Amino acid sequence: MSMTPPEFRELVGAFSNLGEDNDFVRAAVEREAEERRELDQKRIQAVAEDARRRAAGWVRALAKEGGETRGLSPDAAFISMALAKRLKPWAEELREEGFGKPCAPFPKDPMAAAEWIEMQSKKDREQSLRQGVSMPDTQEVREWLAGIPDWVARIEGKRPLEYIRPDVEYRQRAWTYPGTFLDRLQEETDRVAEKTAFRPEVLTSFVLTGLQPMISRARIRKTHDSCRIPGDFIPCSSVTLEFYTADISYDEVRTLYAEIREFFGAADKERLSWPEFDFISLVDSMGGPPEDGKVRFWEEVQRRWKEMPVSRHSPLGSWRAARNKYARLDSRKNLRVWTIPNSGMSILEDFIA
Repeated sequence: MSMTPPEFRELVGAFSNLGEDNDFVRAAVEREAEERRELDQKRIQAVAEDARRRAAGWVRALAKEGGETRGLSPDAAFISMALAKRLKPWAEELREEGFGKPCAPFPKDPMAAAEWIEMQSKKDREQSLRQGVSMPDTQEVREWLAGIPDWVARIEGKRPLEYIRPDVEYRQRAWTYPGTFLDRLQEETDRVAEKTAFRPEVLTSFVLTGLQPMISRARIRKTHDSCRIPGDFIPCSSVTLEFYTADISYDEVRTLYAEIREFFGAADKERLSWPEFDFISLVDSMGGPPEDGKVRFWEEVQRRWKEMPVSRHSPLGSWRAARNKYARLDSRKNLRVWTIPNSGMSILEDFIA
């Protein structure tokens, strides 16, 4: 399928992890247009590889995708090349298992690989439904059909297969079924990705296409977790920042730091001060804010606050000032999520009943 230069450049930039405005991406797209007289969607991977090769050894701007820094650098290129050779026997064994031969079934064609994954996932699902699956498998199918949030799937210990589709900016996911090759591929790519700097979708592409996989130079692992207790979930959000090469620049670290603050909802927001903490503690000690914003409650908050030494730094002139102060803090820190049981979170049974 023929594409316009902006469309083609955007996809080459995304697939090469260099970004569409990168000079090497622009040059690669211009060469492709001059030599072939068209910009074919099937050529995206080849052009992206050309841009990567030519960018090797040069310092470039950060290319970030969902907490990933996979931009090419000399360190990353060398490590990726070395590890890919060591992963070759692993990939060949998987290919033998799934296709009967060690060579890549879709050589240098990620679009064909993506289409095969999607078709095979559909076939596997239909086969599972025809054969009649066990109760846990039926539940997994229902989750897949209903689009259950990813955190529920992780609680159940099941994850979809992640893969790359060149015409889509973000990584894709396909559900797998027990006893199938896609299920085996998902387990293996997740297992290797967990202990290496490669993302699962990159390893999936490596197995199916043989294309050079690129490591993540840095990775942010974002987790929305919770602990279930009787009648409630205790929330816990966390971020883990991992570095896989030594050549991360200060500007890149600053960008990652900004993403961490955004994850916690703190981007462009002031930090909580000790006087503000004292005010929140006062309201909480009085049973929390009333649902209907009762005047007497906030009048009592104002009276007690005035008696506290900290009020000299943050006086409240009326009950409305007390109520509005709490409302502002709530909008900044999402206080109700932390202080009200089960706030904003459904119990697991609500999803799978």
